[in-house]
Amino acid sequence: MNNNELEIVLDTFHNFLEALEEYIGKLDHYKNWNSRRQVYRRTIADSNDTLAGFEDLVLTDFPLVIGSIKGKSADFRKKIQDEYHKWIDATGIKATNDFPEKLKHYLFAINEALEGRWEKFMTEFREEVKKIENKYSPNELAEVFMTATNHYTKENRPQTKEVKISGNAEQGKITFQQLAQTVANHDEFRFFPSHQPEPKEEPGKEKNDNSSPLAKKLRQTAVKNQIQTELTKNNLKTSDLSTKYHDWEKRLEKLSSEEEINEFKDKLIKEVARQKSASQTPSSPSQSERENKFPFFAKTAIAVVILAAVVIGALLFAKKKKKKKKKKNLKKKK
Repeated sequence: MNNNELEIVLDTFHNFLEALEEYIGKLDHYKNWNSRRQVYRRTIADSNDTLAGFEDLVLTDFPLVIGSIKGKSADFRKKIQDEYHKWIDATGIKATNDFPEKLKHYLFAINEALEGRWEKFMTEFREEVKKIENKYSPNELAEVFMTATNHYTKENRPQTKEVKISGNAEQGKITFQQLAQTVANHDEFRFFPSHQPEPKEEPGKEKNDNSSPLAKKLRQTAVKNQIQTELTKNNLKTSDLSTKYHDWEKRLEKLSSEEEINEFKDKLIKEVARQKSASQTPSSPSQSERENKFPFFAKTAIAVVILAAVVIGALLFAKKKKKKKKKKNLKKKK
């Protein structure tokens, strides 16, 4: 088993758990949830999003987990499953009578996927993709997901906090089995909203697909990749932009509609172009820089000219004074 490969998959799984923990926190089922959390402020900057927003994040991050373990051996997946069971134990999740029904199905589906049974979720996920394929071509979808996958290579993935889950895998497995026994009608459970007939569109009016979490994620990811490419191409970093754009990634995540996202994208592209132009225009040197860059021989020449002017002035003054004295003596002789 390749340790580097395992590390990358665990990294993907931990990021997913962080989104799941944010979602659980918004359920308000556990009053002391923050003290139970195992993955906190790793990739998610704050908890300001809504319950629905974090649920969207869970549903769009889960395919990345499935993609990272697809084709892997049962032994490999068992390593990730042990981490999952440790997480269940460490967070203190228990199979209580008042356990949230939807969360129960989510936790069950995660374990199913880690045992190689992900087809139910992926079938629904593919249906969700079909809802918006009139907006994105297969090539565009492939490009977005390929870029997202590339971020999880050892070289490309961002530096994140190390995760050390403190739970016991065997105890977590027992807890999960108790929870699994309470799951009813999982085959009938829907991860995504049931597909209702599309309302008829008015002629010339753009289709509104804001209800789709995947559509929102795709738009945001495509714009994020485009801006990062523009920055890299122009040898710029986020810190080189105006201060109001230093948190552009965070602001992008809060936008939903295609119009809002495209408008923000256009502003960012203009800002990158402006900063590129500014970096190519030589800035006016400061006074100290001008003095430091001024050639020594020029300074010396000026000093010589000034000195010469002083000497000449002194000589003229002395000559004029001597002439006056001479005239005065002539008058006395007369």
